[in-house]
Amino acid sequence: MKCISILSVAFGEFSSSSPLPYAIWLRIKLNKAGFKFLDDGKISAVLNKKTEPIGEFYAWYDEESQVTHFKQELSKEQCCL
Repeated sequence: MKCISILSVAFGEFSSSSPLPYAIWLRIKLNKAGFKFLDDGKISAVLNKKTEPIGEFYAWYDEESQVTHFKQELSKEQCCL
C-alpha cells in the first residue's frame, strides 16, 4: 500500500505582492496537501535550503492549462515518518 499526495497549482495563484518568497509559499502548500520532506519541522524547512522530498516525487507543468502538478508516492513505512 502506498500513500499518494497530489497538488495542482495554477499560474497566477501566487501573488508577487506576497510577503513570502515563492519557494516557501509553495512548500507550505505542499505540506498542507500532505507532502513530506526530510527536513519537515526543522529550521531548514523555513529557509528552504537543500530540501529533499521523501519517496517518489514528481512535478510537471501543463502548458495548455498553465498548471503545475505535483505528486508524491510514499511507501507504507514512509507514510508514518
